[in-house]
Amino acid sequence: MGIIGAGIFTLLILDVNTIFWDEEIQKRKVIFPIRWLSKVLWLHNSVRANPFDVNSWKGENPPPRTPLQSGLQPIRDPELVKKFCEVLLKHSQEFQETLRFFEKYRIEQSEMKPKAPQPQLVSQPSAIIPTSCVIDIGHDKINEVRKRILDEFIIDEAIVDWLLNLLLYSCKNVLLVGKPGVGKTALARRISELLGFKPLIFTAHAHWSRHDVIGGPMLSSSGEVVWRSGILIKALVEHVRAKSEGFRGAWLIIDEVNRADVDKAYGEFFTIFSSVDSSDWIIPLNLLREIKDYVKRKKADEYAEEFMSNVCNDDRIEIIGCRVPPDFRVIATLNYVDVANLFTLGEAFTRRFARIVIEHPTSENEIEKEIEWFINNRIRKDYGDHVARELRNVVSSTHLAKRIEGLRSIPGIAFGFAHTYSILQIISGYINRYTNLEKEKDYMSIVRRAIEAMLPLNQLWDEDLKKKIDEVLSERY
Repeated sequence: MGIIGAGIFTLLILDVNTIFWDEEIQKRKVIFPIRWLSKVLWLHNSVRANPFDVNSWKGENPPPRTPLQSGLQPIRDPELVKKFCEVLLKHSQEFQETLRFFEKYRIEQSEMKPKAPQPQLVSQPSAIIPTSCVIDIGHDKINEVRKRILDEFIIDEAIVDWLLNLLLYSCKNVLLVGKPGVGKTALARRISELLGFKPLIFTAHAHWSRHDVIGGPMLSSSGEVVWRSGILIKALVEHVRAKSEGFRGAWLIIDEVNRADVDKAYGEFFTIFSSVDSSDWIIPLNLLREIKDYVKRKKADEYAEEFMSNVCNDDRIEIIGCRVPPDFRVIATLNYVDVANLFTLGEAFTRRFARIVIEHPTSENEIEKEIEWFINNRIRKDYGDHVARELRNVVSSTHLAKRIEGLRSIPGIAFGFAHTYSILQIISGYINRYTNLEKEKDYMSIVRRAIEAMLPLNQLWDEDLKKKIDEVLSERY
């Protein structure tokens, strides 16, 4: 037949659980466990003209000495590889034709399918799933959200502006990177809420697999094999549900994303979110077939059933799969302290996100402003003006800002905003209970105990780290 298409090979999968091919569906078992995924860039014009008539496909004559078997074949001969490249380069102008073919097919199929009346809002995904990935909430609302975030978080204004731009107008999933305690998860949750999206937060761990992230066949308590949905399928269902509950949708927040084994947990996540470009976010046909098969046999959970009826029903499935709702977002957080004990993500994963690094202040002047912000916005509300005034005396006489600056300069420990606030809470609680402090004599003792309560446990057995911390806490200014 010849060469009928070309694309970029994206992923090789060894899957002994997922039924995919028609023969496997008929026999209800995996026959061909090795599968590959690729992004098609070129199809021969005979394929584009007759996508469902295999007998009319002609293909391009392959170079001499090409293996005659069909499918994906390894070619190790450098000369043959060169000849293949020459053949494909002849069709470089047709790459755009193929891309336009997929888009045209999607539009034609959508227009051809009859629209049955659907009285309930939740059963009309076409009416509640927008066509544009841009989420335009208006300048007034954006300014309101921006102000609320700056009032509630110690964060650079430029980071807030950039985060809003990426989520709303640039249509990106976002990876928040920083040390523990800088407020990544709280920021992800709050910005989702303020923008009108229900935050769905899941914390990754080392035992995560494809079943946790996407879903898959599992043994039920009765011993039957049933399909259980993972966090992504659940989030997509909740995204549609939330629209009928007064939200704009729901966003998936994956906390501590690098605690999971990338190869084991995120394989199909790679495929669905194939790039940072939202137009490439597609749920592949093989996954849809797998879920649909279990749904038909009444062997799937409620999320899988609702996924096939309201998120990826027949009206939304195209020749390439089902597009992720364009206003859906994934926000992930990544801690880069103590990375030796975490799984590495690699560029293949992180390039699917727009990355924002959030740092805590490191200079004494900036930390003084950080402490004052917490006193004005949190301590005064919780403990009153008297405790706030006494707390300022403690902070000043013990040079707390200088000591936090010293702690943040020590490699291997995290001491972010959350740690600062916790220290101030501990001291304020002590002041509130014991009003007659012996001033400077007890101040440093209280501060030291408060700081030690928030230090990582590794300082207990790491003598070098313990020495550095003790130097900071014992320093006389």
